Amino acid sequence: MTASADVGITTVMTYNILFGGNGRLQLLARVIDQVRPDILALVEAPERGTLQQFARRIQMHCAVGPCWGGQPVAILSPHAVRPVVGLGRPPGVSRSLVAAVVELPGGTERLVVATHLSARLQFSRGDGVRRVAEARAVLAALAPYRDTPHLLVGDFNATAPGEPLARHRPCDTGDRYGERTLPARLHAWVQRQIARTWVWPLVRPLVELLPPPGVIDSFLDAGYVDCFTERGAGKTRHTWPSWSPVARIDFILAHPSLREKLVECRIVDGPPASGASDHLPVAARFRP
Repeated sequence: MTASADVGITTVMTYNILFGGNGRLQLLARVIDQVRPDILALVEAPERGTLQQFARRIQMHCAVGPCWGGQPVAILSPHAVRPVVGLGRPPGVSRSLVAAVVELPGGTERLVVATHLSARLQFSRGDGVRRVAEARAVLAALAPYRDTPHLLVGDFNATAPGEPLARHRPCDTGDRYGERTLPARLHAWVQRQIARTWVWPLVRPLVELLPPPGVIDSFLDAGYVDCFTERGAGKTRHTWPSWSPVARIDFILAHPSLREKLVECRIVDGPPASGASDHLPVAARFRP
């Protein structure tokens, strides 16, 4: 695997690969090879040994963060990766946070921070408040880097403010992620239900339990640029669930100094991405 084909262009990709990519690493490698990112954030990465093997397989270096719940987050690159130490565990962050400096060609160094915010269901107002507090804890941890151009990426388990959810999207019954992971009888039952109705009535109850838009507001208010809102390209506007996306909960957020360098941001859809995980990856391209 090589880095971005366009000379001078840096491609950044964030991808929740679900449960460490268990049983799907070959398929995930195909998705990554399709994009050829210079910087790759893996959310729900495998355990360290498997991750290192996978990184060698796709010819990348990696830095993996500590994990306090669920699975870790990792930053990979075909270029040198230097972990940033000292972030510790920000109070209120329940899963994982990792930072690394990637040494890009031409001598440029880019600080990248990846996280996976908790998917706590919003059963009460109190839960919503705690979710916003978690976002603010990440911001507090990154305060020392306020003047350093950097990227904040990952699965935020929240939608952008004012962004509509997809409705009435028929669900394909072809070779999808669910077919690879659900027990055969359960998968057949799900597909029968989908065949009889639209996917929205099935997915809507889950989507409505997502954390409030205030989570993303916290980052935007701090000056971060939502790359997809700024330079979104392609027809697909949502990242989850991959087989019939209705919500965009995976983000590439850029330090305001990188706004003018942003070329485009795209959600990677279609095969093999639509069958490799429950999330679609997001990729953004930046000028030097």
